[in-house]
Amino acid sequence: MNTSDKLRLAIRGSACSIAEIADRAQISRTTLYSFVSGQTKQLRANAQAAVESALRASNTNVKEDGAQFDHQTAAEAKALGLDPDAIAQEAVEAAIKRKHMDAWIEENRSAMEKNAENIRRNGLWSDGLRLF
Repeated sequence: MNTSDKLRLAIRGSACSIAEIADRAQISRTTLYSFVSGQTKQLRANAQAAVESALRASNTNVKEDGAQFDHQTAAEAKALGLDPDAIAQEAVEAAIKRKHMDAWIEENRSAMEKNAENIRRNGLWSDGLRLF
């Protein structure tokens, strides 16, 4: 991880802020901010190793493969203030939730149909209690 861009991407992929990584690596926050922003061209070898170690230790939810976007789409999304990776993450989570719901519905379909048939035949238990 020898460029500020790579470090910035690694920090974004982690669940930590730049300040948290600096604290864990036991280096100055200013030093890390300067490198990530591009003001400082390189970190000392021991500082770089400490940052990489801190990232590995804090990175419990590492992405196997990020969403792939063409350069133009990613640039346009960023220009509009959108985070394509976060949007993709939300979409995948919603799709997983939908699949679980569909599986539950299929698994319980016969019970729901029996309940609906029972209500058609016998009505609701509260039918005689309603005032409307």
